Amino acid sequence: MKSFQIKQSVCSGKVRVPASKSHTLRAILLASLASGKSFIQNPLLSPDTADMIRACQTMGAVIEWMDDTLCIQGVAGCPIFQSHAIDVGNSGLVYRMITALAALSPEWITIDGDDSIRTRRLIQPLLDSLMTLGARVEYLKDNGHAPFRIRGPLQLHEHHRVEITCIDSQPATALILLAACLPEGLTLNILKCQEWPWLHVTFHWLDQLNISYTRHQSEVTIHPSQWIQGFDYTVPGDFSSALFPMLGAIITGGQVQLEGLIPDDPQGDRAVIDTLIDWGASCHWQEQSLYVSAQSRLSGGVIDLRGYIDALPALMILGSQCHQGIQFTHYQSARFKESDRVYSGLKGLNALGGHAVLTDECITVQHSMLTGGVELSVESDHRLAMAWSIAGLVSEAPIVLRGIECVDKSYPGFHTMLAECGVDIMITQDESIDEVQDA
Repeated sequence: MKSFQIKQSVCSGKVRVPASKSHTLRAILLASLASGKSFIQNPLLSPDTADMIRACQTMGAVIEWMDDTLCIQGVAGCPIFQSHAIDVGNSGLVYRMITALAALSPEWITIDGDDSIRTRRLIQPLLDSLMTLGARVEYLKDNGHAPFRIRGPLQLHEHHRVEITCIDSQPATALILLAACLPEGLTLNILKCQEWPWLHVTFHWLDQLNISYTRHQSEVTIHPSQWIQGFDYTVPGDFSSALFPMLGAIITGGQVQLEGLIPDDPQGDRAVIDTLIDWGASCHWQEQSLYVSAQSRLSGGVIDLRGYIDALPALMILGSQCHQGIQFTHYQSARFKESDRVYSGLKGLNALGGHAVLTDECITVQHSMLTGGVELSVESDHRLAMAWSIAGLVSEAPIVLRGIECVDKSYPGFHTMLAECGVDIMITQDESIDEVQDA
């Protein structure tokens, strides 16, 4: 097990942002469903990517590495499962997408994952919708959670409609991508979703691959007889990951130059930039680079998390450094991620000397001086690990984070990036300490 020790530091430097996890996973799945070969350049190298590759190979896709490019021979919309058991690891997106496609199998497929998948990640809304379409489901342990087994065939007709009610966007994304494989098409009524910007990422992929659909408010119709052709794609940088060096620079008076991002990419967390500018940060694009800094403390205000729910842990740290603090609304879906980020965020920030309170309507983080001097568990949650790391930059005393390997899920080399930006960070492993030299 690895640990970080982080001391108060200024974060400044040039950062190559890691590839988008959301785009990488969608690209691999859609290439695996396509007809012909696809080539995916610059995919994120992470455990979630490895889990998606294994799952798609189980569906019959042929996937090979050519240097830093994935070459994928798809199954032409007709997955034929080579195994009756799929382990989705820690990936919520793999979990939902593969579950939906397993409903096409005429034989039982067992779906399982790690403890987070078995206890935290919402799956019942997706299974309810699939059973409405004719799928059969048998739980092998606790109802509403993995492990379970699922089989088809689906009983569909043209103009079939189904509702899905879930605050998380991934079950709806899974049904949308399943519908692209159905000769009959499908109409979905998506209810109570708090993460529509991530559904817009899925719609972006439908547009790019010429998958015909119509949308009216919460209703989406995937038209019959779709055909996904092989494609070439270069994965852009991840705005969710970029937020951590951005905030590191803002709260310490540094400046970062971020490379690898696309200004008009549909990723939901891109909207955070506009909020930071409104509150006083300097964020500007110049020749494909995003420069971020702040000359003084940001003002703070209210954030509706429906736009960027994954940013909650990092923005809670920012809230402690804003004049007015930050009030977060529509936070509920953050409870069902790798950890309960609402509970864990409140607990961790208050342990660091901050002041955060929860009501049914909002989370309020007040301006405070972080004292640090504590050891925090990151609860196997990559975004908590990175958020607490950023907190260490402004804490009066060093903080220690245990079990930080989980950052590889979305930001491989996170600790190296911090060191290259001048952060005083020490890595501990198996009782030995390796100090990462400043750039």
